[in-house]
Amino acid sequence: MKVLNRAMVSGMVALGAAAVSGAAAFACTALATIDSQVAAAPVGSSVALSGAAFSASAATPVIWHWNGVNGPEVARATPDAAGNVSASFTVLQADAGYYTMVATQTNAKGEAVYGTPARLSFQVVGPDGRAPVAPAVTPPPPVGPTATDSGGVVALTVVLGAAGLALFGAGAASMARQNRRQAKPVAAPVRHD
Repeated sequence: MKVLNRAMVSGMVALGAAAVSGAAAFACTALATIDSQVAAAPVGSSVALSGAAFSASAATPVIWHWNGVNGPEVARATPDAAGNVSASFTVLQADAGYYTMVATQTNAKGEAVYGTPARLSFQVVGPDGRAPVAPAVTPPPPVGPTATDSGGVVALTVVLGAAGLALFGAGAASMARQNRRQAKPVAAPVRHD
């Protein structure tokens, strides 16, 4: 019975370790990224684009869209064996301001490839290369949690994680103790006839 108890506890520990390892591996997966040669340019300029961590096995191109995933296509490139892409686009006719470039890639079924879409902020500047100056706006007071409140969230996460580990340990110890109690041999009464 002791062997069975040790095997069960060892199995539970191994299962917990596998779950933690799996979570860590998932958190470290690569997501597709895109970049541009310059962060800002006037309308009509040619701008070089690059990207990394796209799927080379999807056999489909990476498509850059202007100002959103459903925006007009401005560039297209096929990833190399390492998942890298490069292309260029001409800045579309648009008012000066910030826009979003979105790079998408789908598989043969038309589903988004893991890690996509990738996004990039791009600024269209005036013909003189200067961005328009917006009037000063006083931001409204924050509603709900702010960046300074994140310490409480982190502390709560740590406390809940520690409590979960403590409960797991207590359960494993309780199971081992219960199995030890059941395994104790009881002496049979001796009859004297």
